Amino acid sequence: MNARILFGAAVAAVAVTLAGNAVASADPIPLNPDDYKVGDTVYFAANASGCQIRPTGDVGCWYGAGGAGWFGLPVSDLVIDLPFLPAHPSFGLWGEVARPGAKSFPLDDGTYTLSYAGATCTVTGGAHFTTTCTSKGHSFTRGVEGTRFS
Repeated sequence: MNARILFGAAVAAVAVTLAGNAVASADPIPLNPDDYKVGDTVYFAANASGCQIRPTGDVGCWYGAGGAGWFGLPVSDLVIDLPFLPAHPSFGLWGEVARPGAKSFPLDDGTYTLSYAGATCTVTGGAHFTTTCTSKGHSFTRGVEGTRFS
């Protein structure tokens, strides 16, 4: 009887250890911003969008005509550039948000993060793709479930 309890406890410990390792591997994989820099700005492509992080910590992503939603309105881009405003469209005032030929995040089911100048963008690939960017106390997320922002 005691051998069964001891064996059961050992199996449970191994299972918890394996489950813990699986959760730990779900952490985003950090990418080097220097690999994505053009001048002093970071540009990247991910999930059919093009994004940039400026050296001021401003961040923006272009989603194409009507590719994102903002208070029910279809918009082309979302930016965070002022600490007192939540994520919002630039309506073209930012100029070109995406850079043609920008280096892409890895194209797999993984989750990757890129941080630069106080801004962070996290991208999850695969069937449930999302791109989330955070800066200046605000964020926006665009993915298969739509657009969210704060």
